[in-house]
Amino acid sequence: MSTEDLYEDLDPIRDPETAYLRTTQLMKKHFGYNNPRILGEGSFGSVIRFNHPENEDGVTVKLLYLKEVNVGERKLWIRLRHENIVPLQRLTMFPTLNIACFEMQVYPYDLMKAVTSNEYLENTDSLNQLKLWLHQILCGLDYLHYKNLCHLDMKSDNVLISRRASKAMIADFTFLNRTTSCIGSDDIGLPIMYQPPEAFRVLKKGESIDGRAFDLWTYGLMSFEVLSNFHMVRSFACRHLGTELRHASIRGALQFYHLPCPILWTEEGLCMDQIFSDNNIAQILPHFNFTVLKNSVQEDLYEDLDPISEPEIAYLRTTQLMKKHFGYTHPRILGEGSFGSVIQFNHPENEEGVAIKLLHLEEVNEGERKLWIRLRHENIVPLQRFTIFPTLKVACFEMQVYPYDLMKAVTSNEYLENPDSLNQLKLWLHQILCGLDFLHYKNLCHLDMKSDNVLISRRASKAMIADFTFLNRTTSLIGSDDIGLPIMYQPPEAFRVLKKGESIDGRAFDLWTYGLMSFEVLSNFHMVRSFACRHLGAELRHASIRGALMEEAFTDKIKTALPAVDITYEDVKLALDFIHSFLKSDPSARITAETGMKHKFLGQGDFVCNDVDALWQRPNPTSESIYGPTIYHHQIEEPTIRRRDWTFDINVSESLTDECSSLF
Repeated sequence: MSTEDLYEDLDPIRDPETAYLRTTQLMKKHFGYNNPRILGEGSFGSVIRFNHPENEDGVTVKLLYLKEVNVGERKLWIRLRHENIVPLQRLTMFPTLNIACFEMQVYPYDLMKAVTSNEYLENTDSLNQLKLWLHQILCGLDYLHYKNLCHLDMKSDNVLISRRASKAMIADFTFLNRTTSCIGSDDIGLPIMYQPPEAFRVLKKGESIDGRAFDLWTYGLMSFEVLSNFHMVRSFACRHLGTELRHASIRGALQFYHLPCPILWTEEGLCMDQIFSDNNIAQILPHFNFTVLKNSVQEDLYEDLDPISEPEIAYLRTTQLMKKHFGYTHPRILGEGSFGSVIQFNHPENEEGVAIKLLHLEEVNEGERKLWIRLRHENIVPLQRFTIFPTLKVACFEMQVYPYDLMKAVTSNEYLENPDSLNQLKLWLHQILCGLDFLHYKNLCHLDMKSDNVLISRRASKAMIADFTFLNRTTSLIGSDDIGLPIMYQPPEAFRVLKKGESIDGRAFDLWTYGLMSFEVLSNFHMVRSFACRHLGAELRHASIRGALMEEAFTDKIKTALPAVDITYEDVKLALDFIHSFLKSDPSARITAETGMKHKFLGQGDFVCNDVDALWQRPNPTSESIYGPTIYHHQIEEPTIRRRDWTFDINVSESLTDECSSLF
């Protein structure tokens, strides 16, 4: 395919990640911008710094998928002209790529970084400098409000400090809105701990949040942060603090110059003069030193909640109830996320303790609630107890404590220095297949099979499948919303648009992900950590894996992953055959878990596949291909390749929309 046709055949482009890559090529072609370096990325898109042919400071470009661009950023920002507002230098749209590029000057610091820099901290005039910055921000905010606009995302990260004039300038207009608009909670960009009390009210039809007043509250909190160096996002886990607890924490810092704030919820409510009766909560929130008050009320801690409206507070109270009813003490967070929290407690009868997964009841699915407790197999993590606190709306899944997950086990010093580590890994892989075969025999599918979700028992060093958040019946209609894995682990069929009544094959899904997991632990090529998935489409991801599955590359990788083992050619050949047995683009062509248990590589049978899927046989893309270059595992794992040295020579031909006036 010629390079001239490279752009026209995208009608329309379906992969926004690939579109981001191509956009950098267009920026180079039309404006001479090169050497892109990612400054930040997230759900909003990406912010990339380029070298500018005429400006030694370079240029910053914010790349957004067109659907993510709101009216304020697209139509209002470009009209703003004030010395304390970051100006939009150019808005470029690539309609076929579905990408919008917001171009601005490069700024060395945001406000929080500026007030924590050594230069600022060692400056005897730093307070006056901060006063000047705060005054300048108010000037910019006053200008917005005079124009009947509100920012709705005012925080220290969104104020930039210019390099030459050391001037504070308001930035990031993602949520810019008119004060006359009807503003609701969906129009606000700030984390909940920055939002004023009125943002938590249920608005009646026609009611609106006052945008100006919202900005003023958040400006006040930002001033508090930079004056006290009390960055709230970094100072406490917001998921575990409800509105009252957050306000009490700030209240303590305002009254006592950032002394720890003791808190207790009693029958009268939250008060500053009382504290929790145990230091357990201090360990859940390690940034606060809660002291002990022996006469605090415990008996009413649960009964008076009718019903509780704050799930974050409910998590805190649940730890008290676990102590009261089961004697579990000293909670330590092992992990937390959108799913909830996993907390380790001391157990009165078990020196290893107990691990408890806390979920808000609305987040508990049927598989975890009804099916997991019935599973009894030596390679399945057993659910020891399932406790529900109905009034708190919290569910507790209790299980044994395991020292390692599979990825940590194969990267531990003990494993790496063991000359028998390959045999140990084969045993673990066989045990995982035993557990998977048991699930499939029971007409269940895991749908979240990865090395992080396989735990290694302490005494028997046994591999056990864990985390049944997405456990489902194979007879259910399974769609993309029922899958827990990141996109780079998902098989090709997961990206198809399903017709009404169609379903993903849960068993086949598990087998593909098991194959990828085996590839990861044999090669120490952890895909989540090895490349930024947001910037690799399906074809680029497959090309990356394809390069790592080449015999020479895989040989180097497995020898690095198993340094104490004398790896033979036969080991490499059988390991690749084992992996390829599962990595078939046709779901029906993948071997079953039962057959995999008999594979010659595992030493438990004589089965050999002797077949490589066409997906891994095709020539890797060239620089003139739609898919980008051949990417090998050792290249991807280099940070300079991943972030700074994008050398995709994709020449794209397209006329682009550069006149911003056409938008208005």
